[in-house]
Amino acid sequence: MSVADFTAQAIVNCILAKEFPLDKNVGEEDSEGLAAENEGKTLEAIVHHSNSILNEQGNYEGGPVGRHWVLDPIDGTKGFLRGDQFAVCLALINNGSVQVGVMGCPNLVNHDTNVKGQIFYAVKGQGSFQDHASGSLIVSEAGGKVTDIHGNDLDFSVGRLLSKNKGILATNGHLHDKVLSAIAESSKSAL
Repeated sequence: MSVADFTAQAIVNCILAKEFPLDKNVGEEDSEGLAAENEGKTLEAIVHHSNSILNEQGNYEGGPVGRHWVLDPIDGTKGFLRGDQFAVCLALINNGSVQVGVMGCPNLVNHDTNVKGQIFYAVKGQGSFQDHASGSLIVSEAGGKVTDIHGNDLDFSVGRLLSKNKGILATNGHLHDKVLSAIAESSKSAL
């Protein structure tokens, strides 16, 4: 955890508390680890001003009932500290089910527009944004296999969303059929 993780979480939690005052927040960071690692004045000021936000808004443990937000303020702290790639990840969970997922990638450049900073999101039941296109090709070219959870190829021809696919499975290729069978068996037993 870094000062940046802690501060980003405090800012996002403050905004969520204002916009969704009845929701709880599950945050990755807390002030205890940060305070133990560094005793600098800047750190003390950040902890002092942010602690009340995090203590009230970021210490919920989650659970199967109710609505809450889950935040990873800086996924890829080492990349962030190098000025390289990282993501801000946020999900809305309602009664144990993820309803909305948002990933902000501030340093990711859109090669079509040359604009720095990308946001990806998905809403449950509305398909999956095609942010898996490049990853699926990389896995395939490395000898792996990528399908949906029914063994169907990902259909990138339907526009921005993978609306003809359900879930995404990426394996080393050798285990793909076994994993598909396990998913099918697990799905049957869940019914």
